[in-house]
Amino acid sequence: TSSDYVAVYRGGELFRVSTDALATYVLTGSTTEVSNTYTILSTDDTVKCTGSLSFTVTLPLIADVIEGKIFDIKHMGTGVITVAAQTGEFVDDVAATLINAGIAGAYPNRRVKKSGTEWIII
Repeated sequence: TSSDYVAVYRGGELFRVSTDALATYVLTGSTTEVSNTYTILSTDDTVKCTGSLSFTVTLPLIADVIEGKIFDIKHMGTGVITVAAQTGEFVDDVAATLINAGIAGAYPNRRVKKSGTEWIII
């Protein structure tokens, strides 16, 4: 079978990626489950927060993330999750935002997107 390809420029290099592989990645992404303080990696997509503790999930340095990258932080525990920017960086013009616990079937989340030199909640 033949596949279409797209050019992807990342980290100063140009890659040829099949649209099939790209669609699979975009549709599935990666999920990282955490139950304690965690610093998001630029390769993470969804961070699933579990457990009964309140803790902080820190966004990576803006300079280390491609433009338009979206992180989805899902709160499925019972504590309060603080989503914090790195020192000197901001999420919607503040250093951190909180995600309070929800209930089964309605767990809250924050989708945070890199927009230029800041993080925005979408």
